Amino acid sequence: KIHILMNKRYTYITVIVLLLSSCGFLDDSPTTSLTDAAAYSTEQTLEANVTGLYSDLNVFVTGSFFNYLNAASRFTEFTGKRLTEDFTQTHDLTLYSTTTAGRSLYTYFYEGIGHCNNLLHGLESSPVDGDFKLRIEAETRFFRAFNYFCLTRLFGDLPIMDRPESLEDTFIGRSQYSEVYEYIVSDLKFASENMRTALQQESLNPFMGRANKSTAMAMLAKVYSYIACLMEYPEAHFYDTSKPGRLPDFSGLGIYNARDAWTLCLQCAEKVLTEDDAFKLEDNFNHLFRWDNADHPEDYLSRERMLVMQTTPNSQTSSIPTWTLWVNPLGTESANIQNSNAGRIRSSRWVFQKWAAKYCGTLDTVDGAEIYVDCPDPRFNAT
Repeated sequence: KIHILMNKRYTYITVIVLLLSSCGFLDDSPTTSLTDAAAYSTEQTLEANVTGLYSDLNVFVTGSFFNYLNAASRFTEFTGKRLTEDFTQTHDLTLYSTTTAGRSLYTYFYEGIGHCNNLLHGLESSPVDGDFKLRIEAETRFFRAFNYFCLTRLFGDLPIMDRPESLEDTFIGRSQYSEVYEYIVSDLKFASENMRTALQQESLNPFMGRANKSTAMAMLAKVYSYIACLMEYPEAHFYDTSKPGRLPDFSGLGIYNARDAWTLCLQCAEKVLTEDDAFKLEDNFNHLFRWDNADHPEDYLSRERMLVMQTTPNSQTSSIPTWTLWVNPLGTESANIQNSNAGRIRSSRWVFQKWAAKYCGTLDTVDGAEIYVDCPDPRFNAT
């Protein structure tokens, strides 16, 4: 369940008051903006800065992000828009400046990375206690990795920005996607070792769902799962095998095949399950999709939710997560009894064909092509 946290980054506004009197206008010129030093000088200002990073997550509730990420991942298809220029380019991970939405996403995520780098730079000269700064740095690096993970799944190779932007940074070239993944893993490892625990976060902050060290570990598991998929199905991604160095090479992370990546993914997931006393899987998987504050207020306090973006019914974001659902199921919070977005995002043919090939699907000839038309799903036998 995704909720949008609406806390805004501190904005300092200069207010000029003009008074009429017999002496005319006052010519005072008051200013109230904070210097860089003051913005990082106390625990409260550092906390406000890192809380402000959550507002960058608003991009996750824009329809375009999910649409393009689905197209880029090959996992799903967005019905009705698959043949437009922006979607066909995204499917090949070759977005050009002609696609306004793709350019906007690139901008949004790099703005988030810039905010992280500004905070990390400010921490270097901050007089605040070192242990407190370490927790802030870890949470900030978690968000930087989060942004890069979204970007590389959309665009492949990326410029790696690890400092506040300058004019020289305009000319930084793109690093290969494998190097971007190494950068993401480095930040997430640091975050998972040094962020606050869930209970520490809750003792300091008044809302549920703020990222903690287990969130970083779970995200690391997710990253390893993507690396595993990149290595297992290289032909289905953005590689031109006629060019040298384009096949996935994650030896810099000690990963030499898909099994290595899956093993690391499993190890990270097991750490979340066994080392975090605050984390608990829901007994009923369906409860993750239930949102009934009246009869089930415990849903909001679910210990399985690891990163929650809070929102309100008036935020105009409630329809986005329903694109993969049927008509609004009982218990979801919605003012509508019909889901006009139902089925807009569906599993892609590529996913089904890969799944059927692996799990003894039934082959048939359709329109002259031999494809899988049926497949026993082993998940039905799972608990």
